[in-house]
Amino acid sequence: MNEHLESRWSNLKAIIEERRAVRNFDGSQVDSEDLREILAAALLAPTSSNLQLFRLHVVTSAEGRAAVAEACMNQRAARGAPVLIAVAACPVEGRRSIAEQAEAIAQDGAITPRARRHAEQHLKTIGMLVRFGPVSLLAPLIRTALSIVRCFRPTPDLPFGKSAFRAWTMRNSAFVAQTLMLAAQARGYASCPMEGFDRFRVQRALGLVNEEVWLMIALGRRADDARVERRWRRPFSTLVRVH
Repeated sequence: MNEHLESRWSNLKAIIEERRAVRNFDGSQVDSEDLREILAAALLAPTSSNLQLFRLHVVTSAEGRAAVAEACMNQRAARGAPVLIAVAACPVEGRRSIAEQAEAIAQDGAITPRARRHAEQHLKTIGMLVRFGPVSLLAPLIRTALSIVRCFRPTPDLPFGKSAFRAWTMRNSAFVAQTLMLAAQARGYASCPMEGFDRFRVQRALGLVNEEVWLMIALGRRADDARVERRWRRPFSTLVRVH
């Protein structure tokens, strides 16, 4: 590995190793420019077919944080963080995202004709999934058809059915959440992912419709006396299988 790559790897590895779930913050505010940089970095995370069916709801006001913290069972991290971020899946925005992508492709003068045709065809294909995937009444028929096709050729496990489509959008937004926490660590802030909360109360507090909050992230500067337990991981040989 050359010196440049070694430096990049060392920096990234340090950020990954330093990132911990911190529940005690020092009370200082998150700089607005830092916060914007962190969020912008998170938005670069990959999502299936680049649909980006998620939204990050950033709560900074004292009143908003108090309401959301209560819905988070008043966890220590939620009570003390100067910023709370609700990660929401947005399954209903598939058609809108496809339309926006199609417009961007049409206006991209640098794209080659071949790449344009490929992108347009892919959008048509993914458009069928977005249109019929969440329709629960069709899901059993489509899954049965796919199981028959699978007997003859490799077939992806596509998210047909409301619950499957919902889980698919949540998985995609998980990439965004992890990227956000690593970006925060690189910018000098600590974070804490939280799953113990009443999502219905969070959604009501934020006035959300057709969005499902599945993760909360507390963000701020780590307190000097913040307690962080010794990191424990199951053995590499248990968690990794090389085939």
